[in-house]
Amino acid sequence: MTADPGNRRRGARRPLAAVFDRDPACKAHIEALLFYKGFQALECHRIAHWLWHQNRRAMARYFQTSAFRRCSGSTSIPPRRWARAS
Repeated sequence: MTADPGNRRRGARRPLAAVFDRDPACKAHIEALLFYKGFQALECHRIAHWLWHQNRRAMARYFQTSAFRRCSGSTSIPPRRWARAS
């Protein structure tokens, strides 16, 4: 990836168009952008990868981690199990 923001936007259009073309349930490009977690995960990875190569590694890790939590609904800390009262 280059530092040109226009190039990054053009790079995101092709995968978005592919999702729209291949999924008959997708009625608008905005649906794929907002609701398709696979597409969101791919784009989050691409942004984090670009940040990593710009030597903004802490930002890349933060972005990837927060994006993972948002896309998967998961956290790194499992929920606590409460013991039953006897």
